[in-house]
Amino acid sequence: MITKKILHWKLNRNVNNREKYRGINPVKNLIVVFSISKDSPLDPILQYAKKLENNQKSVELLGYFPGKRKEFQKKFADLPFQSFTRSDLNFFLSPKKPELKAILNREADLLINLDLMRLEVIHLLVSSSRAHFKVGMDLKRQAVYDLMIETGDQCTLQNTIDHTKEVMNSVFSNDLQLS
Repeated sequence: MITKKILHWKLNRNVNNREKYRGINPVKNLIVVFSISKDSPLDPILQYAKKLENNQKSVELLGYFPGKRKEFQKKFADLPFQSFTRSDLNFFLSPKKPELKAILNREADLLINLDLMRLEVIHLLVSSSRAHFKVGMDLKRQAVYDLMIETGDQCTLQNTIDHTKEVMNSVFSNDLQLS
C-alpha cells in the first residue's frame, strides 16, 4: 500500500519536473523499454533493434521482469540486453543497479515503451528517464509520454512494433525513419 503511494508520488514529481521536448531532430539514439515474461517472445524486439542499428541508430534495450531475480536467471540465462527485476530497485523504486541508473541518466533522442503488461514500475522509470521524446501505449499514463499510441488489449508485440513504426513515421514524416 505504502509502496503504491510512493510510486504515485514519485511518478507525479517526475512528470511535473520534466523538460519538454523542444523540436524534431533526426533520431540518433533511442531506448526501448519492455516487459519480459515467459509467454512474451523477445524475437520481435531484437529484430526491431537490429533494423534500427542497421540504419545507424544507437539502440539501448531495457527489459523488466516482474518476478524475482532467481526466477529470472533460471528462465532467461543470457540475454543480449540490459534487464532488471524488482530486486534491482530500492524501497522507493529507484534503481540500485549502476547500469540501470546509467541508462536512465543518459540523454536519448527517443524512448519507446513497448510494455504490453502496462506495469507501473516501467512508467515510473520512463518518467525518470532523460529521453527528449517519450512514446507510450498506456492511455491511463499519458502525462508521462509525449506521444501515446493506442493498441488493443489483445495486441501482439509484433503488431505493436509495426503500429508504432507506422505512427512515428506518419507523425514525423521523413525526419524520423525508424525503418
